Amino acid sequence: MTPEQASRRYLLVDQKAQRRRREAGLCVSCHQPVTEINPSTGRLYWRCAAHRKMATRASERWGRALRSSRLSAGLCRECGCEADRNPGTGNAYALCRDCRIRSAAYQTRRREREKAARVKATLAQWEQERRARRSTFR
Repeated sequence: MTPEQASRRYLLVDQKAQRRRREAGLCVSCHQPVTEINPSTGRLYWRCAAHRKMATRASERWGRALRSSRLSAGLCRECGCEADRNPGTGNAYALCRDCRIRSAAYQTRRREREKAARVKATLAQWEQERRARRSTFR
């Protein structure tokens, strides 16, 4: 199966049903319960260990080759659209304008979440230290 065929096949998958299974803690491929937590996100994995292994093998075989062929052709590595040129260097961007905007928006939201988590942790630590100081003066 070529990468283009694989991407068309992926679009045929019922994404709403996958989302429901993921929210229920089930593997989106085989409906088995997923118990392992992704350390980078802190949430459950999308797939069970067996399907994660298969997906990793498939992406190593097709995904990297597709992205590198798109980059060498001057296309967006994510969606395959025509990539703009960097006015400073004259080289093609690795992503098209829409993908760059989507990536920037995601990074902004991620930074805001991480900042809120740091502030919350700092306030909780300060409150805990305040309680400890109050208890020693009694």
